[in-house]
Amino acid sequence: MFRTKLTRLFQIVLLSGMLLSHIEIASAQSTGGGQAQLVEGRAIIVRQGKEMEIDSYPLDFKDQDLIQTFDKGKVHLTLKGGDVIFLAPKTEILFEEKLETKGLVKIINRTLKLKGRLLARIQRNPETKIQIRTPNAIVGVKGTEFVVEFLSKATNVGTLKGIVNLSSLTTGDSIDLEAGTMSSVSASGEVLPITEFSGELMQDFEFAGESMSEKDSAGKSDSLPSVQSQSKEECYLFVSGDIGEEKSVVDQIVRPLIGSFVSPLKEDPVDGLSQSELNSSCYYDVSINKVGETLNLSISGQRTHTPFNGLSKSSRTFPENVRHSTLRVLHNELNKSIKDEICSKYSEILVDECPQNQNLMVVFNKYSDSNLGNLMKEPRSNLVSGVVSLVETMESVDFIGISEIDFENNFQNNLKRMMDKKGSNSSLVFTTEWDFQKQETSMWKGFVSMTVSIESYSFKDGGLIKVGSYSIAPQRIPIRKWGDSSSFKKKNLQRITKKVSQKWSDSEMKNFIQSNN
Repeated sequence: MFRTKLTRLFQIVLLSGMLLSHIEIASAQSTGGGQAQLVEGRAIIVRQGKEMEIDSYPLDFKDQDLIQTFDKGKVHLTLKGGDVIFLAPKTEILFEEKLETKGLVKIINRTLKLKGRLLARIQRNPETKIQIRTPNAIVGVKGTEFVVEFLSKATNVGTLKGIVNLSSLTTGDSIDLEAGTMSSVSASGEVLPITEFSGELMQDFEFAGESMSEKDSAGKSDSLPSVQSQSKEECYLFVSGDIGEEKSVVDQIVRPLIGSFVSPLKEDPVDGLSQSELNSSCYYDVSINKVGETLNLSISGQRTHTPFNGLSKSSRTFPENVRHSTLRVLHNELNKSIKDEICSKYSEILVDECPQNQNLMVVFNKYSDSNLGNLMKEPRSNLVSGVVSLVETMESVDFIGISEIDFENNFQNNLKRMMDKKGSNSSLVFTTEWDFQKQETSMWKGFVSMTVSIESYSFKDGGLIKVGSYSIAPQRIPIRKWGDSSSFKKKNLQRITKKVSQKWSDSEMKNFIQSNN
C-alpha cells in the first residue's frame, strides 16, 4: 500500500511540473541520468544487452542505456536537474551523458538519439546542455517545450514554448523555431519552410498535460497542450465494400490517417447506431471495390466539419494499396499546409504527388538452377557496379539495392511486390544473354559474347508502369585457353560483363535512369 501511495504521489508531482527539489536543481553537476516511469503499455531499458522492464515505480537509467516503448507504451523520463521527457508509443532513445569542465564550471552534456516521437520540457540551466539527435537532424534546445518526431526518414519538430534550433546533418542548414511553429528535415536532408504548429504531433501525449485548445495549438498557452486535429468534432468512421474479412485491416489503416489529418474519430457503439442517431451524427464513409488488380477507394463526409468527398485508386498490393489510395485522397482534398505535412511523412508512398528522390533498385532474373545462379553472381555484380558508379554522380537518385525475381510467372506483380517491400519507386530490370563459341584460330580458342538489355519501371498514377528500354550493343571477347569447368565460365563471364559496362554510353545511361523519375 505504501508503494502504491508513493507511486501515485510521484505521478501527481510529475504532472504538476514540480519535478525535483531546489537541492536537486542546484546540484546539476552530478551525473547519473534520471528515472523512467511507465504511464501505460509496455516499455523496457536495455543496458549492455540486458532488458529491464519499466513499470509504474521509478526505474533509474544512465549513460548508454537504450529506452524503448512498444505499441501502446508511454513513459515519463525525469532527468537529474529537472528536465522531463515524454516518450510516445513505438519510440526508442539512446541516452548519452558526458561531464566536461570549463574552468571551475562542470557542464553536463546530454544527447538523446531518437527514433519515434518525444515531447520535452527543458529548463534553462547553464550547467546542463541537451540535444535531440535523429538519423538526419539535430535539435538544439535551451529552456523550452517542444515535440520531436522521426518518421519515414524525416524529422519533424514543433515548438510549444521558447525557441528550438533545428539543423540538418546532411546539409548543415539550420533554422530557429519559435513558439507555435514547426518545420521538418526531409528524408533528403532539406530543411523545409516554417509552418504553423500541427496538433497531430501531439498525438499520444494526452497523458502529459491538459487537453489542447486553439490557443494551445498556436503555442500561446502556458499549459502543456495535448491532442489536436483539424476539427475538434469527433465523428464516426464506416468502412464498406466487397472486402470480407479485410474490413478490419482497412479500418486499422484508414482510421489513424483520417484522425491525424482530417478529424478526430470515435469508436462505433457496440450495439450500433439507430437511424435517428446516424441522421444526426457526423461520419466518414470509406467505400472500397476492386477491378482486376486495381483498388478503388472513396471517402465521403456526412455532416463533417471539413467538407470531404474524394476518390482515388491504386494498383499496389494489399494492404499497401489501401494506405496509398487513402493518402492520395487526403492529399488531393486537403489544404496546402496539410498536403506538405502528408508529403513530409509519406513521400515514399506518394511518388506521384510529392517531390522526392528516386529510390532505384536493380533487378535480375532469379535462376531456378542454383549452379547457374552461382555462375552469374560475380558477373552481375560487375553490371551493378557500373550502375552504382553513375548513380553516385546523380543528386536526385539513390541506389537502394539488388533483387532477383521470377521473370516467368507474373513478372510485373512480382516486381511490384518487391519494390513495395524494398521501398523503391523505380527499378532497372536487366536481361542478359551470353554464349560460348569454340572457334580455333592461330591466336584464339574461341569467344564469349553477351547481349544486355534493360527495362525501366516506375510507380505512376497508382500503379507500376514500364517507362522505357535501353539496349547495349553486343560485346565479344576472345578466349586464349578453352575449358568446360564452372571456374572457366565464371572467369570469362566476368570479363565480358566488365566490357559491357565500359561500352555503354554514360550520358545515355544517366538520361535513361533519370527518365524513371
